[in-house]
Amino acid sequence: MKKEINIISFLNEKHAGSFINDQIKSVFSDFNLLEVSETETFYNTLLNWNVDLVIISENCDHKSGLDQIINLKMEDIAVPFIPILEVDDEDIISRVVELGGFDFILEKEEKAFIKRKLNFIRSKILFTRQNEESHPKNGLDVKFDATTGLLNRQEFLKHLINGRMKSILLVDIDDFNLINLAYGIEVGDYILKSMASLLKENMKEAMDVFRIAGDEFIILIDDPKPNEEKVIAEKVIQLFSMTTFAYETLELKVSVTIGVARGDSSHLLRDADVALRRARKISKNRYEEYYYDSLLEEKQKQNLIWANRIKRALDEDCFVPYFQPIFNNKTQKIEKYECLARMIYEGAVITPDQFLEPAKRSGLLPHLTKVMIIKCFSVFEKNEYDFSINISDIDLKYNYLVDFLQEKLVEYNIRPDRFIIEISEDIQSSNIQDEVLQILRLKELGIKIAFDDFGTGYSNFSRLLEFKADFIKIDGSFIKYLDINGQSYKISHAISEFGKSIETEIIAEFVHSKAIYEKVKELKINYSQGYYFGKPAQSIDKTL
Repeated sequence: MKKEINIISFLNEKHAGSFINDQIKSVFSDFNLLEVSETETFYNTLLNWNVDLVIISENCDHKSGLDQIINLKMEDIAVPFIPILEVDDEDIISRVVELGGFDFILEKEEKAFIKRKLNFIRSKILFTRQNEESHPKNGLDVKFDATTGLLNRQEFLKHLINGRMKSILLVDIDDFNLINLAYGIEVGDYILKSMASLLKENMKEAMDVFRIAGDEFIILIDDPKPNEEKVIAEKVIQLFSMTTFAYETLELKVSVTIGVARGDSSHLLRDADVALRRARKISKNRYEEYYYDSLLEEKQKQNLIWANRIKRALDEDCFVPYFQPIFNNKTQKIEKYECLARMIYEGAVITPDQFLEPAKRSGLLPHLTKVMIIKCFSVFEKNEYDFSINISDIDLKYNYLVDFLQEKLVEYNIRPDRFIIEISEDIQSSNIQDEVLQILRLKELGIKIAFDDFGTGYSNFSRLLEFKADFIKIDGSFIKYLDINGQSYKISHAISEFGKSIETEIIAEFVHSKAIYEKVKELKINYSQGYYFGKPAQSIDKTL
């Protein structure tokens, strides 16, 4: 009797309400599809259900989807999974490969491509199930890949345990997904089988060949000679450039890209994957050797450490807003405040320069933004000051701001024209139409828009007009030397004059002294912000 096919869909709020979820429901409509939204339900289902596939958001239920998979592996629960990734990030994709991901979906891909990929995944599941039912496994089969007959990923990992020096070549078929999508899964499997045979026939006896996932193969060299892996990589690339694969009436040329790594550690696969992605950044049909980049490795390590700290801080409610006054140069009064996120960690107050980038990379920034909005609204519902909060392109990628802000403005009874969103230069220069439309919708609600750090990077004058920006904040790098640097004065003057011409008010940041303030007034800039008027503080009273 045929077994049913069971799929768990564990999506965050953004993905649950998106086109991706609609397609998941449509493509897998004849499978048992269980949608979960909480970690506890997810784990309980896996323990009590024979699951064929997990489709999981990169971040769900305030946790990393990949961390959820790691936790499962630590408990010896192995399940094929497909993460939905927000961004095409080398580090995250490397983790997916290390964890044995079935595939991955990038949410920013074209809708038609996502639909085709889901259909391909469906076909692969059905093919695998049919193959299992027609060829029941015995004890020996567990070691081998069902499609190619090569040793599988588990066997490869066993070969790494002995601690001897090894070299590996991670061989990836270029554009293999397109072959499957264009010609079908039968042609794709034919290519995989033919490639496996070609590699086995052309490798020395001392070398083992494995298929570890999808279109990825490993050539393992025990006790390699100096530069032997580079010679083999060149040979493999040449071998495929000279080979034509014939399937019925089709003739296909296939190229490969290779990541090479050497060492005696369990990190070889990760290192080879890093090398593979470096190769792809240059071009396809080539190889790259892994080299240790101490700065990059340390940055990745620190990002992971900070991501865990941020998760804990969110769980323990350790993010708080600090407030810095904005002074009206005409009325000589404080009329606005910028709200700045601070993280309380082990008794210390941590500024965004330490946690903002890891929050972005880990997908936790939208959770932090929501916390800031709620806490700031609860403060400013008790007074009449205007106030601003910073957002980034990551917030817009989650497409939650319009609905969330609309709800909170009503809940806290705050007039929309009191609230200002400061947008970073990545949004100012964005060509993603959905992000632009979100900003325009926020404007339609009556929320005001400020262009932050204007004058540096990708400052976009045409976008200022399109968004009908209410404020321009001149970057502090110009203001802080306004009294001694003629070039800074000229640039600030030009921005101020431009603001007047489009009826947009100007805010000078980094006004830290009386001398700077006098120059700001001389330029007829509307507002001043900086230590001269008040440092960021945890309460408004302390800034006055």
